[in-house]
Amino acid sequence: MKRNAIPYRNYRELDWINKHLREDPQGFVRACEQEYFAKLDAAAEKIAESIEQAGIILLAGPSSSGKTTSAYRLSTKLAQLGIETQTISMDDYFMTMDRHDPTIDFEAPERLDIAMLRQHMKILASEGEVVLPQYDFHTGIQSLSQRRVSRKKGTAVIFEGLHALSDLFDGAGPAVRIYVSPRMRVTREGDIYLTPEALRFLRRSIRDIRFRSADFTRTLSLWPNVIRGERRYVLPSKANADILIDTSMAYEPGMLAVAVGDSLAALDAQKLDAVGLADLEEKLRNVEKLNLTWIPRDSVMREFIGNEGLPH
Repeated sequence: MKRNAIPYRNYRELDWINKHLREDPQGFVRACEQEYFAKLDAAAEKIAESIEQAGIILLAGPSSSGKTTSAYRLSTKLAQLGIETQTISMDDYFMTMDRHDPTIDFEAPERLDIAMLRQHMKILASEGEVVLPQYDFHTGIQSLSQRRVSRKKGTAVIFEGLHALSDLFDGAGPAVRIYVSPRMRVTREGDIYLTPEALRFLRRSIRDIRFRSADFTRTLSLWPNVIRGERRYVLPSKANADILIDTSMAYEPGMLAVAVGDSLAALDAQKLDAVGLADLEEKLRNVEKLNLTWIPRDSVMREFIGNEGLPH
């Protein structure tokens, strides 16, 4: 597939967002979700057009961009087009390492077993079979799993991970390359009010406290290294994308204002300012709050807030 993805920026005025959150929150959420699914529909159709030549899909994006849900939803869309799809998390290709070694750059693509990944991509592109590794984030040990993945003509395998679009995988076989990330910049009276990085920090903080037993302070302590690694390794690879998918939702600030609760109050203001996240608590106070029950069960936002607000 020719690499001709065109970057764009998505600007939404805070007053416009608040107006929709006040007047018709349910309809606003529905419209935003439909817009996201339309992007996946378009991506699936592009993949289907080239499936005979490229059965490997490489899907990347920075932290908390919605990679996991986007990969799953893309596979669902492809199934509707008659294309069987399997998804492989590149996290399982992390090599065994000491998770407590301060000298290791955990954000670098070289922490992955590049040789094994390239080999597996080539084998699957050639309609072969591989045995996947598995990585234990608690012990820092990689081992072989029991999962075998094979590909036949007309089917697809999605490799999903931070570094999926790295130049290190050039030459590993024909592939469709997708970059997903929230692109929305919330403005107020013409000035940038909330950046995509702020949205991702809040998404990750909410996810970490709900699913990883890590409070907002812990997430903030990791954020400088996350951003440094993204700027060094992930963002440059966006130029390799065939398809760009914006995973931000215009209603998202209203969701975040509810989901963060009072957790931002405990954060060090100077540390927030140092990573470009100053006055987040105050900014969210100016956003209309969204009832989380309006967010669909299959929304990409559920990757971060879980089932909060849904009936059991």
